[in-house]
Amino acid sequence: MLCLGYDLALVDSGERTGWVAGTVRDAATGSPVAASIGFPGLAVPSVQSDAQTGSFRTGVPAGTVAVTAEAEGYAPSQTTVTVERDGTATVEFSLEPSAQPTGTVTGVVTDETTRAAIPATITETSSGASTTAGSDGTFTLTAPSGSRVVKAEAAGYIAETQTVIVPEGGAVSASFSLGQALTSGQVLTFANIYFDSGSATLKAESYPVLNEIAALLLANQGVQVQICG
Repeated sequence: MLCLGYDLALVDSGERTGWVAGTVRDAATGSPVAASIGFPGLAVPSVQSDAQTGSFRTGVPAGTVAVTAEAEGYAPSQTTVTVERDGTATVEFSLEPSAQPTGTVTGVVTDETTRAAIPATITETSSGASTTAGSDGTFTLTAPSGSRVVKAEAAGYIAETQTVIVPEGGAVSASFSLGQALTSGQVLTFANIYFDSGSATLKAESYPVLNEIAALLLANQGVQVQICG
C-alpha cells in the first residue's frame, strides 16, 4: 500500500503526462525564430525552438500551462494553454521585433587627391541603414547603437569602411577620403624606390612607397598591371 501510494503521489505531483508543441516566427517577416520556450511555475526545463523551422515540442504535466517565448531582438511573448492527459496542446508564437536603440554617424566624404566633396552612399553594413552625402560631401546616418561597420562608396572610387562605436542617443564622427579606382590604360608613376648599388635588393627607405602600392592593388583586386622601369 505504501508503494502504491508513493507511485500515485508521483503522478499527481507533476509527472509529464501531455505535450506542448508549436512554432515561433517573426511577426514582421514570418521567418522562423530560434527562441527559448519556458514554462513559468513548472519544474520543466526550457527548450529551444529550431532555428530552421521555428518548431518545438516538449512534455509537460496535464492541466493549465503558461508558456513563454523569448529571443534576442524580440519582445517576449506569453500565452496559456490547456494540456490534456496524453494529448498535445499547440502554441503558435508570433514575436514582434523589439525597438533597437540608435545613434547617428556624421561626417564628410571627399576625394583623397583633390579634396573635392563626393556625394557618396553611406551604409551601416549589418542593418542596411543608408543615406547619401550631400553636394558638400556631408552626411548624417541613423544606425543601431554599438560597434558598427560603416561603408562609403561612389562610382569611380574605391569603397572604404570604418568601424565606429555608435552611442545610444548620441553621435559619432566618421569621415571618408576615397581614392579613385584604377581604370584601363591608366599610368601611375612612383618615385623614391631605391636599390642597393648594382643590386636588385630594395633599400628600407623604399618600403613606405611599396606599402602604398600594395594597398592600391589590394583595393583593386583582380586588376592586371604591367610594371615598367
